[in-house]
Amino acid sequence: MSSTHQIEATTTVISDKCSYRWTIHNYSLIKTEVGELISSPKFCVESDSKQFFILELYPQGKESAEFISLFLTYQGTDSTKKPDKLICKSTISALNGKNVVSSCMIHQDFVKSPTGGQLKFFELTRISEIISKNNVTIHCNVEVLKAYESFRHPAITVNYSYATFRSYDKSVLTTTTTTTKHSPRNNNELRAHA
Repeated sequence: MSSTHQIEATTTVISDKCSYRWTIHNYSLIKTEVGELISSPKFCVESDSKQFFILELYPQGKESAEFISLFLTYQGTDSTKKPDKLICKSTISALNGKNVVSSCMIHQDFVKSPTGGQLKFFELTRISEIISKNNVTIHCNVEVLKAYESFRHPAITVNYSYATFRSYDKSVLTTTTTTTKHSPRNNNELRAHA
């Protein structure tokens, strides 16, 4: 007889999430130069300690006048102890009404690199596609890794037994067919053969 000891475990990533919407009214009145930015109000992802972020929009681009640049920037924490790591997964989207016109994903450690986004987020020649009623709306989802939670399930021992037959009687090898009748709730008969 042989036995196998089977062990199963799971690990779950625990995270905190925030969904943030920033609308800039009267967008057509904005007159900026390349490298000038507009910052959103500060927002936070709440956890044991708050992690603060802002969105940074460069209407004429950060480095060139061909594209709008958009970034998510980490502003710090309300905790006295600064984190060693701050792994975040984020999606930043430009909306026209409820439609996503452009988006980018960021997955990085914001302690090592506090700003993430795209220099070439959206072409300036297509700016009318993200302006709705003279407003520009940016939506940002931020998910902050909080911890790993692991659990080991109880061990299971499975016993296997093997029998060796040196001779057998061919008359034992027979097949039989039986018919069973099942009546479901709608009273339609189902016939099954085994």
